[in-house]
This record gives sequence, C-alpha cells and structure tokens, in this order.
Amino acid sequence: METNKKSPGYVTTKIGKINYLSIIYAYAKIINFYNTYKRLPNSIKIIAVTPFNNFTNNNGVIIGRTDYGMVVRESPYGNPGSPNKVVFVVGVHPLEAQSHDAIIEAIRTLNNSLKKCYYIYRINVTKDASDYNKGRQNGELLANTYAVPSIKKTCHQIS
Repeated sequence: METNKKSPGYVTTKIGKINYLSIIYAYAKIINFYNTYKRLPNSIKIIAVTPFNNFTNNNGVIIGRTDYGMVVRESPYGNPGSPNKVVFVVGVHPLEAQSHDAIIEAIRTLNNSLKKCYYIYRINVTKDASDYNKGRQNGELLANTYAVPSIKKTCHQIS
C-alpha cells in the first residue's frame, strides 16, 4: 500500500484470494467481537462484499457538485429517532475507496440493529482521482465546501 499509494484489490490466504472489502469487513467483525467479549473469536465467517458502482441509492441526495466531483448524503441509517448522531465522511482521499466501501457496507448490513442514527457523506472525486496529491486535495475541497456545512446544519449533536 505504501508503494502504490492505494489499497490492494485482494489478499491471498490459505483458502484462496479474498477481495479487500471482505477482509476489511472481517477485521471489523473481529474488533467488534473483541470489544464485546475481551477475547479473539475462534473463527469468523467471511462474506463476499462487492464494490458499489452505483454512487447514489434510494436514500442518497446530491448536496453539491463541481467539475471535480460531487457529494452525496445518505441518511438515516440505524435509529433515526436516536439523539446520538454519527457521521461518516468517506471518499475524501479517492485512492482509499476500498476501505470506504467496507465501512458503508458494514453500516448497510447492520442497519436494522444499529442503536444510533448514522449519516454517510460520500465524496466522489472525478477529476485527478488517480493522482495521489491532486485527488486528495479535490476530495478535501469537496468535503470542506459541501459536507462540513451540511453536517453542521443537519446534525446538531454528533457522537
């Protein structure tokens, strides 16, 4: 990852190749198990996670668009009545997209069991996304211009 400045597409294990999103999701399950039971699990079930090619979904709304990208707010996930709001801003650094997709997949998968209210702000950098420095700068500009003001306006109490 340090050499290529991006996440790998897969990892190789004893059982074969596993896509990167599935590994991130599996690690999240291990961490959650450890935080709950104060020990590592004996085994885990690895699910196949596929990347999201469709940038918006049925509860996504475009809150900003420029020639270098756009910002989509997806909400609410979990318990919309909860006074505790959690905000994830993903996609700011476009070469880290696979780990961002893993976070989103975990929230969507656990949606019905989440006790807090979750908002996802997806930054989609379209200009210079594969250039490490320019892509990051464009993502940070989009987040600062659109996501941050929306978060301040929408979420008065953030966890």
